[in-house]
Parts: sequence; structure tokens; C-alpha cells
Amino acid sequence: MKDIKKLFTPLSNSNYEPQKKSNFYIYFVFLILSIFYAYEFFLRISPSVLVGSLLHQYHTDAFGIASFSSAYFAGYLLMQLPAGFLLDSYGFKKVISLALLTCILGTLIFTLSHHLILGLFGRFILGCGSAFAFIGAICFIRNFFHENAFAILISLVISVGTIAGAVGQVFAVNIIHYLSWHLTIDGMATWGLILTVGIIFVPSVYLVKPSRHRKKLKMALPLFFKNLFKLVQIKSLWLNGLIGGLLYLPTSVIAATWGVEFFKDTFHENTNSGSIAITTLFMGWAVGGPVFSLLAARFKLEKYLIFISALTAAVLILILFSEKNISIFILSGTLFIFGFLSSSQILIWRFFSKIIHGYSREKNLIGLASALTNLTIMLFITLADLIIGALINFLSHHGVHSDLYGLYSISGADLRLVFYLLPGSMILASFLVLLLPQAVLVPKIKLIGE
Repeated sequence: MKDIKKLFTPLSNSNYEPQKKSNFYIYFVFLILSIFYAYEFFLRISPSVLVGSLLHQYHTDAFGIASFSSAYFAGYLLMQLPAGFLLDSYGFKKVISLALLTCILGTLIFTLSHHLILGLFGRFILGCGSAFAFIGAICFIRNFFHENAFAILISLVISVGTIAGAVGQVFAVNIIHYLSWHLTIDGMATWGLILTVGIIFVPSVYLVKPSRHRKKLKMALPLFFKNLFKLVQIKSLWLNGLIGGLLYLPTSVIAATWGVEFFKDTFHENTNSGSIAITTLFMGWAVGGPVFSLLAARFKLEKYLIFISALTAAVLILILFSEKNISIFILSGTLFIFGFLSSSQILIWRFFSKIIHGYSREKNLIGLASALTNLTIMLFITLADLIIGALINFLSHHGVHSDLYGLYSISGADLRLVFYLLPGSMILASFLVLLLPQAVLVPKIKLIGE
């Protein structure tokens, strides 16, 4: 029990007293970063329950709806490396505060606009601010907690984020019935403001990195590009990111964009029931993440855990997409199990820790390396989202129109055909993971500044 307590105790910072007060603020910032991830997660997946409203407001089609997700991810991707550099160089307080304010601005632009270009711009700005949420959590944990606690704490951040984001989505569906979707999403901007105020009032003295990690805290811009050039040469880092993207793609497509519409048309559920089913998928992620992290820590079999769980998840959703008449309870249970199995994706961050540890022991490179990994994952998701939207458009042929709005309709049959591609993503990931190293790599490239 003492070992567990020690594992999750912040690293000692002997330069500042009292230590207990310092620990309190570190735990407090960790909580804020976890809620920031939940906040970003909710805003990211919100279009999945707004498809009808967005089709009506922007007079668009399937590709247009997919573009809202892609615009978000475009901003998210663009800011990944700058986010890593800024967090490595300037710490958490200023950077995370500005990121939260950027999220608020993007949300307001998205909800207040009535033109597609402005709506996409709002989602782009939102993506730029959201890029700092997960990278911020990774950097914070690696700098303020024991290295052995890294994967477990990351899985807790993802669990808190997915539960809060998914449950918030269900509440949002119900609130939209009484208020407009604009007011509902704008209300989320208030949470961003609360988080901003919370982190601003944390005394800066308690967010100084422990002294043994402070070497070369502010990376010069030339040094940034030199280290980036070295990092992109690490093939296993790219492979690890690609596997992460392949494992997360089915969840992204089902939960963030098309799942609710598919369940409504195929299983004759309403939007509320569809959003509840999506919530159970995220609940599976929330439960499975810590479980897989603990299993990997205990048995050191990360690649085989991913291999077995990914193949099982692929078979499970293939069966689900083949069914036409199932109850909401069976649907929710199946999605929970699928989410649980898919959460083995969290183990790519154990591989990340091993890969980067083999090349660099410098803490001030963690932000850049984690940003590059997350960039690979989200770039794959962004491109896949656009391709899937284009495929749905092609299959629908714009053949059926709504009598009320004259808009293109999207059928469950069209979605089903595209969804049959998703198990292939999991199967490919399960075999690629066997190529990753099981042990810490011996460094082949010495990074600049070490």
C-alpha cells in the first residue's frame, strides 16, 4: 500500500515549502487538466448529436458534416508541435490558460455563425485550443509524477475525460429539447472560463518543475527544429502513432460523427437512446483503460494485450453491423464491450514511454515527442474522417431529399456499408503492433542538448 501511495505522490521539490501545500496544488492542476480533457472531448464529439441541426442550419450534406470534424482536427493537428514546444519551454500556467480561452472563442464562433465557412473556422479555432489538453496532461504527469505512474495516470485522465464528456453529451441531448443547441453548446464555454480562472489562481511557485528536471527548460527555436528532425527519424515512433490511429478510428467514426444517425436509422432508436448507447461505448473505454494499464504493468505483455483485444473488437463490431433488429440493451452492452476492448489503445503510451526513454532521458523533450505521436494519431483520424464522409456521399447519390428542408438524407444502409471497413482498421493494428519493441530501445540517435 505504501508503494502505491509513493508511486502517485508528486516528485519532491525541495526548493519550495511546505511540500504538502505544493502537492495539493499539483493534484489540483492535474484535476483541472483532466477536466480540460473532458471539456475538449465533449466539444469534439458534439456534432454527433447535432447532425440534423447542422444539416438544417448550414444546408450541407454528409461531406459538410464530416468537414466539421475535419476542421476541428485540422486546428488540432496544426497546433500539436507548437503545443509541445510551448509546454516544454514556458510551462503550464500561461500556456493552458491561453488554450482554454482559445477553446471558448472557437465555441462562440461555431454556435453564433450561420455560414458554413464561419462554422468551420470556429471548429478550427476550437481544435487549436484543444490541442493543448492531452499534451498538457502528458507533460504534466511526466514532469511531476514518478515515471512508473505515467501510463496509469494517463489512463485515468482518459477515463475521467470520456466519462464526463459522454455523460455530458447525454445531458446535452435532453437540454436541447428545452433550449436551442446554440445555448447548450455556449453554456459549455462557461466551464472553460471556470477552468481558466482556476489555473490562473494557482501560485506559479508551485508549478516550477522539480530541480532535477529543470536543465535547459527553455528550448531555443533552432534547437526545437534540430530535435524535431532527430525525432522524425525514429521509425518506431511513427509506427506507434499509426497503430494508435488505427485502434481509435472505429471509436471516432461511431462516437464522434455517424454513430447516433446509424443507430437511429438501423435500430429505430431516437437521438436520446442513440446518445446513451454511445455513452456506454465511452464507459467501456473508461473502465478498460486503467485495467489494461494495470495488466500491462503487471505482466509486461503490451503487444499481446493489444493483439487479442483488437481482433476480438473487430469481430464484435462486424457482428453488430450485420444485425438489424436488436434492443437498446444489447446494443449498449455490445458497445460497452467494444469500448473496453478498444481501450487497449492506451498501451501505445507505454510503448511511447519505452521508445522515447531509449533515445532521450531529457524531460524537456517529452512535450515535443508526445506531440509528434499524437499528431500522427490525429492526422490519420482526420484523413480517414474525410474519406469516410466522401464515401457516404458517394453511396447516398444525393437521391433522397427531405420534404421539409430539401436537404440530402443519409440512410443507415449507406452508413452500414462504410462501417464494414472499420473492423479492418482494428485487424491491421493488431498485426502491426507485433512489430513494436517489447523492451526499452538502445538509443541510435543522440538528441541535441543531451
